[in-house]
Amino acid sequence: MLKIKNFLILVLLTLNSTAAIAAEPENAFLQVYTELAVTDGHTEKFTDDGVPAGIETDLVRAVLADAGIEYQIQVVPWVRAVQAIDASRNVVVYSMARTPEREDKYHWIGQVLPLDFHLYGLRENIDSLPKNLREASTARIGVLRADVVGIYLESLGFTNLVYVTEPSRNLDMLKRSRIDLFPYTRHSVGSFVEANEFNPEDLIGVIRLDEISTGLYMVVSKNTDNAIVERLRKSYRDVVSSNNFEENFDTTYRPQRSAEIEVLDAAEQ
Repeated sequence: MLKIKNFLILVLLTLNSTAAIAAEPENAFLQVYTELAVTDGHTEKFTDDGVPAGIETDLVRAVLADAGIEYQIQVVPWVRAVQAIDASRNVVVYSMARTPEREDKYHWIGQVLPLDFHLYGLRENIDSLPKNLREASTARIGVLRADVVGIYLESLGFTNLVYVTEPSRNLDMLKRSRIDLFPYTRHSVGSFVEANEFNPEDLIGVIRLDEISTGLYMVVSKNTDNAIVERLRKSYRDVVSSNNFEENFDTTYRPQRSAEIEVLDAAEQ
């Protein structure tokens, strides 16, 4: 009789534990981190009350709302966002470039923006600027710490990288001949330089970084409950299928780009 009683107690404890685990996703709270700044010239922007807005944020908010998960978005430096998602569960970060090195470190929910990375330099130096990655290995390139471009170039053995704390520092260093090149996405570089009072006509894109020109993603920390991850993925599919965000990006956000900066054709690189 005692054995039966102990067995029943064990079953009840197991059921209660299982129920608690199953209920956890329903009561989940996600801490969301992003790096946004007006001077970045991104498609993102801030509303008058300082709340992040734009197509990337709109998509992330729509996914979280569809999943019925409570969250808080906090704007932080990129390094801090990466540290948080690497160290904690129930953390969301956007927008992160998808690379082989990062593939197994996070749960990839879905793309929030396409990417087209180029290395830009001063047009007046066009004759001396590198035209391919082999030549670029001897150039000084300004990059953000923990950013996908820096990580990519480091993986290629580049040792001439100049680390900056924010993208606008690259423009200042370019003007003072402290660097030769800096990376940026083609769709937003025009508004980025104009926001920093830099003449877009003074720049030219010389090298496309094909291997990392994929997309920016919404990602979740690796040790987050799988039920939460799958709910987010399903909500992402539902939201994207019911609202054509790519078309919305082309028709609504691209026209806000105020300058088109020339990039060399592949044949010229």
